[in-house]
Amino acid sequence: APFPGSRSGEFPGLQAKDSAPGTGVGRVGQACVELDRGGFRPGPPKSRAGRRTVAVPESVMPAIRNHLAEYVPDDPEAWVFTGPRGGPIKRSNFNPLAKWKDAVNKIGKPGLRFHDLRHTGTPWRQAPGPASRTSWRGWGHGSTRAALIYQHATQQADRAIATALDAQIRQHQQRARNGHREE
Repeated sequence: APFPGSRSGEFPGLQAKDSAPGTGVGRVGQACVELDRGGFRPGPPKSRAGRRTVAVPESVMPAIRNHLAEYVPDDPEAWVFTGPRGGPIKRSNFNPLAKWKDAVNKIGKPGLRFHDLRHTGTPWRQAPGPASRTSWRGWGHGSTRAALIYQHATQQADRAIATALDAQIRQHQQRARNGHREE
């Protein structure tokens, strides 16, 4: 699964075939759009550049592997995140199913919305050092208006970003274990 900052419609569109947990790479191939009359419609991501592969920090991989093993059938077409009836999770079901309110309260960030994670991830992807053009690749932006400047990046640079994010995650986890709270 992509990390961090995927669009909210991209998570429901993830299928087992989009995940390669042995490689630490996830693929965004489609998004799911909720229809006014109910149900959903799988379709392309928001932009052409939205179809992409994204390197995932190694420290996140155990949670992804566990989720895939426990909740996702052994079928490449299986949805990774499902609602109560087995279809892609709907935006309207996400908060209660994920216990979002409890989770954000627990970390001291009441009012945090799922989409806010997309904004939070921006500085994380830029902080490790690669040029901002490289970091935007993982976001799937396809225009200069959306991404300032769009440039194809190498998978090697994307992996470097994921490795640096992994170091930040591990540092945060160590601080949390030592009783320090992040502001």
